[in-house]
Amino acid sequence: MRNLLWVVVAGLVIGAGYIVFTGKSLRELIGQVQDAGQPAVEASGEVEAATNAVQEAAQEGADAAAGMSEEAADAAQDAANSITDAAEGAADTASEAAEETVNSVSEAAGQAVDALEEAAGGAGEWLTPEGFDLDKALDLIENSDLGGLKKTALAESIKAAAEDPDLLNAALASVREALGL
Repeated sequence: MRNLLWVVVAGLVIGAGYIVFTGKSLRELIGQVQDAGQPAVEASGEVEAATNAVQEAAQEGADAAAGMSEEAADAAQDAANSITDAAEGAADTASEAAEETVNSVSEAAGQAVDALEEAAGGAGEWLTPEGFDLDKALDLIENSDLGGLKKTALAESIKAAAEDPDLLNAALASVREALGL
């Protein structure tokens, strides 16, 4: 369970970076996360199919045992029932595990989307003349995947324009465009 938590946290961090720096929409990320949970749902269906096959085989065995002596038939029926019960238990367990996995992934995706929306909204605010925060804007530029020269040019332009609202608006527009915000 602890490993699943770390996987979810790593996914959130990677997802946040992906959305902030690639400009992909949150809807696209949700679709990708939902697609990732689809194999677990499909595996659940395969387990059910295997359970049905085992049940059919057990029934065929029971039918064949009908021609045997009553004692042998009872033993075969008991064995068939045991196999059927075990297969049903395994199918139920697999289905529950698959549902829990899909639910966990969906919940984590929802939390990631909320966190990303909050982070994206904050970044957009720092890069407007009204909500401008020089330190946060510089940190955002520095931690982006832009090239070194582009980072330096953007950082210097907002530092130089920090005191002049007309220049600042143009400099911040350049930063937003470069970061895809």
